Amino acid sequence: MTARDPEVDLLRCALPTETDPTLAERARKPFLKDACLEALRTARADFTRAGPVLARWFRKTKKLGSRDRPIVAEAVWGIIRHEHLLLRAGFHGDEFLHEGWCQMLEGNTFEHIQRATPPEDLSTAMSIPYDLAKEWLERLGPQASAQLAQAMNQRAPLTIRANTNRCTRDELQARLAEEKVTSEPCQMAPHGLHLLKRVNTQNLASFREGWFEIQDESSQLFVESVIAAVQGRSTNIEDLKASGSQKGELDPQTTILDVCAGSGGKSLALAAVGAQVTA
Repeated sequence: MTARDPEVDLLRCALPTETDPTLAERARKPFLKDACLEALRTARADFTRAGPVLARWFRKTKKLGSRDRPIVAEAVWGIIRHEHLLLRAGFHGDEFLHEGWCQMLEGNTFEHIQRATPPEDLSTAMSIPYDLAKEWLERLGPQASAQLAQAMNQRAPLTIRANTNRCTRDELQARLAEEKVTSEPCQMAPHGLHLLKRVNTQNLASFREGWFEIQDESSQLFVESVIAAVQGRSTNIEDLKASGSQKGELDPQTTILDVCAGSGGKSLALAAVGAQVTA
């Protein structure tokens, strides 16, 4: 399959796979539309740090209720993810971008847009630089690039790691069910759970009591590979999935340097199995 294969519509490869006209209808209500536009302007003020900037905005914007905030967040991030496509479709200006995003939720695939070169189309679909889109196509080919674009343009799952000093994954899942939070085990990370609905984890008693930490599955698997490497075991992904790690597995004299610590998820996970961690 070549980069010009007509079967791969790179221009539309990152569009939502499911429609949500109810969300579009609610987002168009004047109060929520105004909030969406205000949040979008706030995000534009510092696009390199849009996440924390928006988080602060939500905290101080008391006029939004608990049901309003998810709608505004979905709209802002949806516009940011699809902005280049919406602009190419003719939606110029924030109000028009908001309307274009609503139409996207209703199933509009903007068939009036003519496809260009594969890198241009992928760049538009993902709102990424042309050179990056070109590199993806050269490395992965059009089909895999389209699949990656679709995956990256969806909201990431909320994933947590059971604190094995307090509970097992099964015990955590049962505790969450008591708190009306549904979850499913991660396919690869032995202590991970995907939460099946968005929830404010800080309001959960299980979180406040230290039963779990928020940590992406890939980050959890990295920790498992570090533990396996220290112990001289295989770091093959399937072997990690089969063996997992147990509380206190590492020698207490093991010292690990985390020289790229962010919020500390990997450091906490390594400390939970006995390592002395300097982050």
